[in-house]
Amino acid sequence: IGHSTSGDAHHPTQPDPRGDGAYRTMRNAILNAGVSIDDIACINAHGSGTSANDKAEAKAIAKFCGEKTIPFTSTKSYTGHCMGATGIIEATCQLLSMNDNFIPPTLHFTTLRSGIDIAPVADKGIEKEYDCFLSANYAFAGNNAGIVVAKERFENYKEVASQNVRAVISGFSCVSSLGVGVEENLNALSNGIVGLKDVERFDAPCKAGMVELPPLRTINRRIDFSGMNLISAYATIASSQALENAKLKVQRNNTENIGLIGTVSRGSSEEAHMLGVFADSQRRGDIACFSNVTANSTAGWVSKALEIKGANITFTSGHNSSLQALEYASMLLCEGDAKSIVAFASDELYARQLKTYERLGYLRDFKKLGFALNYSSALHTMFGEGASAVVVEDLSSAQERGANVLGEILSSASTIDGGDFYDFNLLGNGLRKAISLALERANVSASDIEVVSWSPRATAQDALVVNLRDELFGRIPLVSTVFNTGYMETSSALHSVGCLLECFNSGRKVWRQGVGIDLFDDTPISASPKLILAVSSSITGNCHATVIAR
Repeated sequence: IGHSTSGDAHHPTQPDPRGDGAYRTMRNAILNAGVSIDDIACINAHGSGTSANDKAEAKAIAKFCGEKTIPFTSTKSYTGHCMGATGIIEATCQLLSMNDNFIPPTLHFTTLRSGIDIAPVADKGIEKEYDCFLSANYAFAGNNAGIVVAKERFENYKEVASQNVRAVISGFSCVSSLGVGVEENLNALSNGIVGLKDVERFDAPCKAGMVELPPLRTINRRIDFSGMNLISAYATIASSQALENAKLKVQRNNTENIGLIGTVSRGSSEEAHMLGVFADSQRRGDIACFSNVTANSTAGWVSKALEIKGANITFTSGHNSSLQALEYASMLLCEGDAKSIVAFASDELYARQLKTYERLGYLRDFKKLGFALNYSSALHTMFGEGASAVVVEDLSSAQERGANVLGEILSSASTIDGGDFYDFNLLGNGLRKAISLALERANVSASDIEVVSWSPRATAQDALVVNLRDELFGRIPLVSTVFNTGYMETSSALHSVGCLLECFNSGRKVWRQGVGIDLFDDTPISASPKLILAVSSSITGNCHATVIAR
């Protein structure tokens, strides 16, 4: 009946020792559920059994409960820490227990740790009839989540009223093989620069769109980049510049009201950690690397670097999931879970990944084929890395601050096609359905759309988008940055639409498309279109569509 997420903005592995993030997660979960502290009969705690986590969580629970005593337990004592699955497993354990009128014990609990004053349920548990509980988890890098679950007969809650919000994009920035920041990327696009070149950072079997960063301290002296991996550095740079472009400063009085949505197709390389486990006789692993291999670690780094403590979530739904971030940002605003949101997408290329892709037949021979639209190519593409980020907020907030509104998100829709996971996806109806839903929700017709932003792979997959464009909209312009940057699996979709919006906002002429077909490259583009459709379709069946008004 309620949920909440938050960020600690504290440390890549350790929780905030004050338990502040955990407390805010529990507090906001019951606020979202429309219940009071008196309605919560028990708490299924994160309870990882480590000293730092237990002390921080105990402080959070004590602050949350106040004068009320609420039994709490950790079912990790039964299952161990199941990483990504742990939250749903523990909530399910507690749900089954509630339906059986039981609060399970924390196995093996004997005495309190030093510095902890409250004890979990122990011994044989508690036989008790109850209707509502809270379950919470606190992950690496301070990514926190909590839910409130109740029996069907429970009536002590109020539905959260959806707010009348006009979600707008008030800031954008990016990092790619074309450069760092909006101006460098737009200038490169305008001059027809292609960032695909021989890889120098590591041994690779292909050309790729690699980012070349200047010394990080020269980008922003206020940000601590120490210990940060590349995928997180890209995301932090793009997110900080998007905030700056939106004229939005993160301060103590608004940090809890700014949300953070991260999207990644994969995290950074796990190779150092796995070699430590399997190639070292001591099986020690690489601790510095281990904290970065979880998919949501990048959001944790961004949260810490920029001190963003509001709603915090990472989507790992695969290629082009950056458009899904726009959809969820609008939902968070409508539910009142955040007043402003930074939504980013980030990709990092590394040697093992590209060598694996070579074995799978995913890499394109640039010397023989170049990089242009090619429907006869099943999977071969040229990859890029980088990050893109936008600030999404209510129109009134942006106007009050004097922000330059790039576009209004009228609607979004996401669908998924079934079928073979490892092959291109041309037969599904998912993209058609996503486009239809987005147009319907925006209350616009296909004839109103003037330009389509997309993220092609230069493979057969692109035929799905082109054919639907021809059928639904006629031969209106298709615009992308992919043929300049390489295919950035997560962030190309957001990079394309962000650069397009910035072009229109600054009065620039949109860059010439490098598709390699005159019908695409020379299609005239209106200098001030009113409606833009951003779409994406991937070999894994993910389909997204977003209608943006200017």
